[in-house]
Amino acid sequence: IAGTTGSGKSVLLSTMLWSLVAATSPEQVQIVLIDLKNEDLIPFAELPHVTTFAANLLEAEDAIASLHSIKEHRVRSRTRSTRIVLVIDELAELARQREPMSQLASILAIGRSKAINVIAATQKPLGAIVGSVAKANFTTRLVGRVMSADDARVAAGVSGVGAEYLPGAGAFLRVEGMDERRFQSYWIPDLETRL
Repeated sequence: IAGTTGSGKSVLLSTMLWSLVAATSPEQVQIVLIDLKNEDLIPFAELPHVTTFAANLLEAEDAIASLHSIKEHRVRSRTRSTRIVLVIDELAELARQREPMSQLASILAIGRSKAINVIAATQKPLGAIVGSVAKANFTTRLVGRVMSADDARVAAGVSGVGAEYLPGAGAFLRVEGMDERRFQSYWIPDLETRL
C-alpha cells in the first residue's frame, strides 16, 4: 500500500486488518505487526490474533528474523501450518536496515507458498528505498495519491497509472499485473472502540 499523508493509506490498512480478524480465528491466522510510527496499528496490538507487536527498529528486526526462521523451518520440513500475516506500517523506515530487508525479501519470495503473507505500507515509495524489494515480490499493489509520476511508477510497478492525480481520502488504484482498477476504501469510525 502506498500513499502520501491524507491519501487514506493508514485507514485502508486498518480496514484490511479489521476485515481479516473479523473473518478468522487466531487458530486460522496469526498476525505480526510492525508499526515504526507506533501509532496506527496500536488498536490491534492486544487482539488474540497478534503474536508480535514491534514498535521500534530493534523489535522490528527481531520480528522479521523470527519470521524468517519460521519460513526456513517450513521449507525444510515441507509444512505450512497456521497462516501468518506480517503487516508493516512504513516500510521505508525499515528499508534503511540491510539485514531485515534481506530477510524480508526472502520471506516475500518464498513465504506465500508456506502460508506466510506480507502487507506493507509506505508513504515514500522511492525506487532507491523500496523499489528492489517491492519490484518482484508484491503481486498486488494498492496505490493512493502520491507526490509524482515517478512515485506512482515505483508504487504501482508500471508506468502511467496516474496515481499522482488521485484526490486522496481513500481513493486507490489496485494494480495486479496489467489489471488496474480504481476503488474507494472504507472508513470505519471509532475503530479503537470496536476492537
